[in-house]
Amino acid sequence: MPLNLDIVKYYANLNENRVLTKSIDSEVLEEVVRLIEDEQLDLGIDADGDIIGRYSVATEIITGGEKRAGDPFDLRDTGEFRDSIKAVLVNTGNSFYIQIDADAEKEGGDNLFDLYGSRIINITAENRGYLIEQIKDNAIRILRERR
Repeated sequence: MPLNLDIVKYYANLNENRVLTKSIDSEVLEEVVRLIEDEQLDLGIDADGDIIGRYSVATEIITGGEKRAGDPFDLRDTGEFRDSIKAVLVNTGNSFYIQIDADAEKEGGDNLFDLYGSRIINITAENRGYLIEQIKDNAIRILRERR
């Protein structure tokens, strides 16, 4: 899932691919994954802020109350899906973007993207703004270090 952070717009005046590449460092990529897991999936929401789904009474009974009926899905059942979420910087030569992906195949053949949509591993507008600020701060720091 490409995550367009409108990077070109924010770096148009820099015109330095090296600064951009360094600005989206491993810490930024780790933060993308953390935001998806901690600030979205833990709340049971996708990138649009919509509830992914809600647990049923049957699920509450099966889990012995670990999951409560009416609570939003957190996609935490086995941990495999969340552990598979990755973010990488992709350089196409003309632009840069953050690629977010995960292994959505569950045991038994279900695919979480088919069930809940691919937006479960994208980020909300609020989190996108936060990441843009983090990237801009990194770029400023890098440019100041070059002086």
